Amino acid sequence: MGTAAHSTAYNVPVTTPTPTDLELRCHCGGVQLLAANVTPAVANRIVCHCAGCRAFAERMDARDLDALGGVERMQVSPAALHITRGADALACMQQSPRGALRWIARCCGTPLGLTLRSARVPFVGLDVKRVDLDRLVRPLDDVIGPLRARVNGTFARSERPALRADTRSLLSMLAHLAPLTLRWWWRGDQRRSPFFDKGRPVVEVETLYEAREPKLLGRGCR
Repeated sequence: MGTAAHSTAYNVPVTTPTPTDLELRCHCGGVQLLAANVTPAVANRIVCHCAGCRAFAERMDARDLDALGGVERMQVSPAALHITRGADALACMQQSPRGALRWIARCCGTPLGLTLRSARVPFVGLDVKRVDLDRLVRPLDDVIGPLRARVNGTFARSERPALRADTRSLLSMLAHLAPLTLRWWWRGDQRRSPFFDKGRPVVEVETLYEAREPKLLGRGCR
């Protein structure tokens, strides 16, 4: 009886994911980023299908769109992100007056990710396709976790659960992201973003719209 007791599940050690530094780069390597100490617990992996993200991908690099027309991103604290090369080649674009700030590598036009207009919200969404997989020693899913949800898209009802595009996946994703964002704000991560200095973008924002805001219909980043 004693031997059997030692073989129960209660004696199986619980492993904690090892934090990993993720290296990201533009197509030509002129701009390189480091997302430090990433684990599934501090990253939020989504695919955005909004009109703004689709329009920007089609403008810059349509290869960033997946087979369903979305852009895959991981959302992390801005304080975890560092520009390790090519800070002088960083550029920023905005598609509408109230739209997200979209950060690119000016050297080759590669989209890197986006932030909200205000630096007061500790948030950065990095394009997953910029992760340098050749330098990754562990599977990407082990570092940033599984896809949590597809957002701002329209899908057949029968497809939604399998694609993680249903209400249940969305609520689960928000339950993961909301406490993270609050924690980042509480410890002041919004003041440690490589994309902002004293609350202002570190580079001049290039506007891609005329005086009249373009019509990018639907919810999303615009």
